[in-house]
Amino acid sequence: MDGQEQQGNLKEPKLVGGIPLNFEEISKKPGGKATVKGLSGQLIDVSVGPKNIDIDSRVNLDIHFYASIITDENQKNYLSFTIQTREYGAKKQFEDFYAKEIADETINYFGKMYEISGIIFDWRSYSDNYKKYFELKKMGKTDSEAAFGTWTGYRLAKPHGFAKVEVLEKEELTDPKSEPEMVVRGKFYK
Repeated sequence: MDGQEQQGNLKEPKLVGGIPLNFEEISKKPGGKATVKGLSGQLIDVSVGPKNIDIDSRVNLDIHFYASIITDENQKNYLSFTIQTREYGAKKQFEDFYAKEIADETINYFGKMYEISGIIFDWRSYSDNYKKYFELKKMGKTDSEAAFGTWTGYRLAKPHGFAKVEVLEKEELTDPKSEPEMVVRGKFYK
């Protein structure tokens, strides 16, 4: 069974990373859902809603891509991403998930329906963006320089014209069951 059959005869899926995707076609399917076969042969579940896209590996539950449109109090639309392309602690990414390609395709897809004002971020201590942000801060970089030095800053925000950044808060979360955690939140915008 090839990727075309898996998709329920979707029209001309574009290969995004190692995943055949056509968000418009998937959004028209019942429930906006499809199962596709990646180049690796592994099955991947894709869900496309009016304001969100969810892509999950069936083989490795750590591997996922989630994007949603968030509209703020000023009626501006921002994209928020949760991207995990490799198992926690692993160096090698999952073979079908190429975060930049999937995120670019997502930005282009939602950009046809919404005016995208920027990208919202919420980096936690386990994320590469968080680690890179604080690595750059320790080197004396400003909040802005450190944010644009992260993967999201230089691979997504800048190429899509989001040339400004606001780091909104850095807070410690307290959970009685775990140690406090620093969180970096903010937005890249035009």
